[in-house]
Amino acid sequence: MAGSKETKEILKKPDEFMNISASVLQWAREHGRLLKYVGVVIALAAVVFLVAHTYLGYADRKGQDAYNKAYNAMTETNPSEKTKETTPDAVTLFEEVMKDHSLSGASELAVAQLAYLKYREKNYDEAISLYHNFLDKMAGATRYVNLTKLALSACYEAKGDLKSAIDLLQSLRDYPLLKDAALWNLARLYRLSNETEKEKEALKQFTEEFADSPFLPLAKARLL
Repeated sequence: MAGSKETKEILKKPDEFMNISASVLQWAREHGRLLKYVGVVIALAAVVFLVAHTYLGYADRKGQDAYNKAYNAMTETNPSEKTKETTPDAVTLFEEVMKDHSLSGASELAVAQLAYLKYREKNYDEAISLYHNFLDKMAGATRYVNLTKLALSACYEAKGDLKSAIDLLQSLRDYPLLKDAALWNLARLYRLSNETEKEKEALKQFTEEFADSPFLPLAKARLL
């Protein structure tokens, strides 16, 4: 019968799967010690990964809790009260986030919040140093970088370094999300620096591109 003949032909053919399996088993017998070593290494690597992943998850949760506590302390501050009477707790709490929860993502954000508190306390040099630290941490994150530059410009202005403040705002002049704030503040700083022509240039660009701004009447008045 045709079917019987075909069956016999199939049975005569080498079973490739069995041959491969036999070869693998033979190799395993000959290299048992090596396989055992590799297996142990892989197992240890898996354990380390799982422990690290679990710990980092725990560290993130603890860091976030500490950050939330510090942030609440900062936002509960009444602006009408004297700064030095209301900010030390928040400052200390953010410092603890940075020191005790360095493996947490919240520790990076704590740097920016601490910088803001230092600015509010008029510790401009400390604020500037912290903001630069935050800039380094946020390299590549465009929005954070540009917002930090805006904050830095305010620090330099408060310190009396108008040139540095202007340079930072210039770098934001073409960034869509902050363009209006950059142009408006540039015009103001140029006025303080007695650079009248540059002030008018910034105001002209502002009036052309931000016709719906609440500052438009003031900008037009300065151009008269």
